[in-house]
Amino acid sequence: MSLSEEDKRRIQEEEEYRASIRAKSGGKASPKPGGCGCSSLILGLGIAFVFLVIISSMTPKPTPEQEARRKVEYDKKMCSKGETMAFTQATFMIPRILKSPSTAEFCSITEARIQPLGDCSYEVRGYVDAQNSFGAKLRNNFTATMKYLGNDNWTMTAIDIK
Repeated sequence: MSLSEEDKRRIQEEEEYRASIRAKSGGKASPKPGGCGCSSLILGLGIAFVFLVIISSMTPKPTPEQEARRKVEYDKKMCSKGETMAFTQATFMIPRILKSPSTAEFCSITEARIQPLGDCSYEVRGYVDAQNSFGAKLRNNFTATMKYLGNDNWTMTAIDIK
C-alpha cells in the first residue's frame, strides 16, 4: 500500500512540528496530553497535609474547666434522654441474674413502662421470657431501678423479678 502525496505531506509536517517541540524542550520528550500529573498531585497533597498539621497545632486545646463543663452538659443531655438508655441498660443487666441468660427475650421498649424518678434514676417495668432451670420458657415481669452515674455508666440499684 502506498501513501498519497497529501498523506506524505501531512506526516512530514507532523514530524517537523515534533522536532521543533523537542528542540524547544532541550531534547526531552514533550509531556503526553492527558497525562496523570502524578507529581503535581503528590506535591499538592503534601502541601495540604502540612497545612492541616499547622492548623491543628494552632487550635487551642480546651482548658480543664471547659472540659468539665462539656462533661456536665453531656451528662445532663444523657440524663434528660435517659428513658431509652435505662431500658437498654436493664436489658443488658437483667440476664446476668437469670438461670438461662442466653434464652432471654425482652418486651419491646414500647411495651415497657419507664418512669423518671429524678436524680437521673428511672424505674423500668416490663417482662422477659426466659427458660427456667427445667428448660421451660416462662414470662417473668420485672421492675428495675436504673441510675445514670455519668461518663456513660449506668447501675441497677434495685431489681424485682416475678
